[in-house]
Amino acid sequence: MNKQDFIENQKHEIRNIWFKNHVASLEVFGEGPSKIERLKWANPEDSAFHIHYVTSGGCLMVYGDLGEQIYNFYRPISVRSFTNGYLEYYIGKAHDIEGYSKPQVWESGYATEWISQYLVDNEIVLDEDDEWKYHTGSEREFEDWFVDNCELDHEHLYGIIESVKTTNIRALSHFIGLQMANEQLEKQENERHS
Repeated sequence: MNKQDFIENQKHEIRNIWFKNHVASLEVFGEGPSKIERLKWANPEDSAFHIHYVTSGGCLMVYGDLGEQIYNFYRPISVRSFTNGYLEYYIGKAHDIEGYSKPQVWESGYATEWISQYLVDNEIVLDEDDEWKYHTGSEREFEDWFVDNCELDHEHLYGIIESVKTTNIRALSHFIGLQMANEQLEKQENERHS
């Protein structure tokens, strides 16, 4: 499976399986700069994949079954401002309790396939025996093998590593949940006004 198909499959699973029967519930406390919003995104008949989104100023705090994450923005935000947008921008704002949360993660299950494709596309040979294939269990393992066994420069290493990284599933699910909740809230508002 190529990388784009992998990401699209993740999005499909999140939308159509994880969040299939979720219902959005928005509460707003206060007004102006001190306003706090809490969006609950949950299946009323099941507690799986239950998420809370809380905004205060330029901070979006997310907690629930899919982990905790903090997203920091340079300006005041609202949960309603996430109707669409650029996934990379959103995920790039991610921080968690342990510090910066990497928006991209090494996908070891597809590393050999995706590296092979990158090598073919860029006409690169790492080694004649394809020994590199035994060192794809983690980004660190591959990087160590590359530095010790390859004559190529670090620009090639960076390109190869980036070819194996994919979107952090936690941040991806937070973003998709927020989009779906907003779609639902907008539909409810339109029905009330018609």
